[in-house]
Amino acid sequence: EGVNNPYLGRPNAPVVIVEFVDFRCPNCKTAAPILKEVAAKYGYGIKILHRDFPAESLHPGTTELSRVARCADRQDRFWKMHDILFEYQADLQQALSDDDRKTLADLAGIDYVQLMTCLADTSIDDAIRKDYLDGMAYGVAGTPTFFINGQKVEGVVPFETWQRYLDQVVKK
Repeated sequence: EGVNNPYLGRPNAPVVIVEFVDFRCPNCKTAAPILKEVAAKYGYGIKILHRDFPAESLHPGTTELSRVARCADRQDRFWKMHDILFEYQADLQQALSDDDRKTLADLAGIDYVQLMTCLADTSIDDAIRKDYLDGMAYGVAGTPTFFINGQKVEGVVPFETWQRYLDQVVKK
């Protein structure tokens, strides 16, 4: 599932890591650079698939950040926006202003007018809602939650742990 979701690595890789993410979650921020390192080292043998799991009750305003990232994806800048949202996580207001959106667009190198047009498109909400409901159905209780070839792993996974596992399952 999540067929149109952004991913790192190879589309048909033997190891698929699905990550459920909340852009306002501090643990997701901690996990993000670790996953980048995993993708850099094992990109040929893995696919890391992003899915949105905005826990509004815990992190008010997080759905809007998922929407901004999805809209950046329409301009092929999802991962750039992903990194920016985590980098500036502590600075982002609960409700983004137009100035905030303009700054995010500039930082990610995307067109602001296209971003605003996209944010008005409700199909973005449908995609995020589908991710969230799928996450609930799969038993996601918090973020980040990973499914590694279907096996659930919760919380931040240190690079060394990824390395130990992937060295065994990813064929060189």
